[in-house]
Amino acid sequence: SDERERFDPNEVIERALRVAAPQLRRVATIERSYGEIPLVEGARRELEQVFLNLIVNAGQALEEIGVLRVRTAVIDGDVEIAVADSGRGIAPEHLDRIFDPFFTTKPVGEGTGLGLSISHEIVRRHGGRIDVSSEPGNGTEFRVRLPIAE
Repeated sequence: SDERERFDPNEVIERALRVAAPQLRRVATIERSYGEIPLVEGARRELEQVFLNLIVNAGQALEEIGVLRVRTAVIDGDVEIAVADSGRGIAPEHLDRIFDPFFTTKPVGEGTGLGLSISHEIVRRHGGRIDVSSEPGNGTEFRVRLPIAE
């Protein structure tokens, strides 16, 4: 794992959006709503991988040109980073399994089912949590909560 450091999550999210830009260019309109948030402490590259995974997954969920929203705020004493899409959503019967290793609803050859599992573990190791809400046909929102750096 990376060395821990204090950093601005807004900058890390913006970097992840730049890396994902070629994949998103044809499918997503990106809406940013960055709050004034304090620094968090952790392995910057690991958390960038989490945000990149969530952003790429959101882009893949869009069947036509859709909206990908990225929001940051302070909620209940934590930094919250939300990545939402206007895509097809996740079936209710799959919501309890999406963080399980090797679980995927993607066609064979398009996903390993490890991205969300690894992201969940990285966030947990940083003292945070990751939650999801989804409604079939109306998109999905992932919320990552991370403690504020002391």
